[in-house]
Amino acid sequence: MPLHVAQLGFNVLGTTLGGLLLGWFLQEKMGFGLVGFLFGLLLGVFSGLWIILKQILVQK
Repeated sequence: MPLHVAQLGFNVLGTTLGGLLLGWFLQEKMGFGLVGFLFGLLLGVFSGLWIILKQILVQK
């Protein structure tokens, strides 16, 4: 497996897990409920997609 594919996978995994952690924190500790959890999760997923897009643009 090429190194850049492995790095990309770890970046996406890290941002998704970070989004889950942020969502859990907003839901449980800050009292935002499901809306806070979904916001944190979406933030993590979109930051992962941003990393993928940036990697693709850099390679071209």
